[in-house]
Amino acid sequence: MVSKSIVFWISSIFLLGTVLRLSIFNLAPLFMDSAFYASLGRSIADGDILLQVNHVSDKPPLFFYIQAIFFYFFGVSEAVASLPSIVGGLGGILIIYLLGRDLKDSETGIIAALLFAISPGSVFLSASGLIDSLFMSIVMFSFWTMLNRHYYWTGFLIGAAFGMKQTVLVFGPLYLLWILILEFHQHNG
Repeated sequence: MVSKSIVFWISSIFLLGTVLRLSIFNLAPLFMDSAFYASLGRSIADGDILLQVNHVSDKPPLFFYIQAIFFYFFGVSEAVASLPSIVGGLGGILIIYLLGRDLKDSETGIIAALLFAISPGSVFLSASGLIDSLFMSIVMFSFWTMLNRHYYWTGFLIGAAFGMKQTVLVFGPLYLLWILILEFHQHNG
């Protein structure tokens, strides 16, 4: 059972994170990478589902398809292009809380979520329209599913992360380290 004070703190931290992200949301035009990603998402939303016409990117296409879904439902604009990043950043606050709570206790989760919510790097990436915010939320969520031994979801999330950014390959040693931490955590009770 979750106490009312924990719900209050998490809601307050989530609200603070939302306010910080929205305070810089759409203040400046999208810069080069974000604008290019938005153009790929727009092309998919306009019907070029396989990105067959003059689209070369160094990133796997899953993020562009997610942007296309947002464009389809909310229209094509710079603000909508950044929404997947905002969603990723806000989701990251909740995921960080869950990781801290499940590894130690609710207070640890609250402190970790607060630090993530106010982190300037996290706030900036969440409002920038780049892949990184949503990508990192998916990677962190895969750690949480592994912690709770939902291995099929872990594999699915790792695959989704790979569909957004090939950088997930460097997380291989990190996943190995995470497995070791989980085993020591389990044995120490």
